[in-house]
Amino acid sequence: MPKLSIIIPVYNAELSLGRCIESILSQNFNDYELLSYIAEGNEEANNIIIKKYEPLINKIALKMLPYCKNNGLDLSDLVQEGMIGLFKAVRDYDVNQENSFQSF
Repeated sequence: MPKLSIIIPVYNAELSLGRCIESILSQNFNDYELLSYIAEGNEEANNIIIKKYEPLINKIALKMLPYCKNNGLDLSDLVQEGMIGLFKAVRDYDVNQENSFQSF
């Protein structure tokens, strides 16, 4: 995960500080933030977004498998094609566009 510093000013908040820290640690990046980091060359952000969409690619590949069996394709072929498409989408997406990454 990309690193950042967070300053939490507290005064007489010992009881709620633990919940505050847990809340911060449970945050995750949205696609726009990750793609902005990727555009800056951050390899960690690239790995995060690939891992985020990998289950979706596997799910779609499983749905497509019955339609591709007669063509000699197996599940790993479909997943590989999906991952190549995802790599290209991450590489080519422009964060200044009006459409979301999911619809890109």
